[in-house]
Amino acid sequence: MKNSYKISVGVLVLSFLGNCNNNHNRSDINVNVSTYLDSVAQKKLLAKICRYAAKRPKNVSCGKQFDSQFDAYYQEELKKYRWEGIYPASNKKEYFFLVSRSAPSLYEKRVAIGGKIALDEKDSIIYYEEAFRLYKMKIEEMKRKSQMVFQEYIEGKDLTRYYPQNSSEEIIEFPDQTNYFNVSTGCWEQKH
Repeated sequence: MKNSYKISVGVLVLSFLGNCNNNHNRSDINVNVSTYLDSVAQKKLLAKICRYAAKRPKNVSCGKQFDSQFDAYYQEELKKYRWEGIYPASNKKEYFFLVSRSAPSLYEKRVAIGGKIALDEKDSIIYYEEAFRLYKMKIEEMKRKSQMVFQEYIEGKDLTRYYPQNSSEEIIEFPDQTNYFNVSTGCWEQKH
């Protein structure tokens, strides 16, 4: 009886220490945007990301959203977006990013979008990849789930377990079985 009690306590202690260690590793990843970008750089970069992430104007094909004739449209779209996190990748000109935008709903909901960007010496985006878009969620749920997925993305973990076809819980909406992000076009496309 004493031995089984000691074993149970030992397992609990090891489990607790393991969880502390996992949580410690995750908290080491500081994704606070203000840590890496001043407020001016935050606004500028968010506006650039918005050109990729926002819904394109009606009848505008992929790639045409960068035309200056759509500046006013994207300035309006930008009002829906905000930073949720950023983390430098391999160097200071590459970042993992997490943004969210408001989503139509009876209750206040947001959609989180996470990916990776690379900037040139003039801070223009030269590489843009969306790794995931979450389902629209109430704000607290979106924050919790998006931070969890974002941390795992930064750590290089496989996110496919959160895809709709692999999860009973609504977490990642895209990519899914039919939609993927095409890095070469900078747009979501359907598989054929």
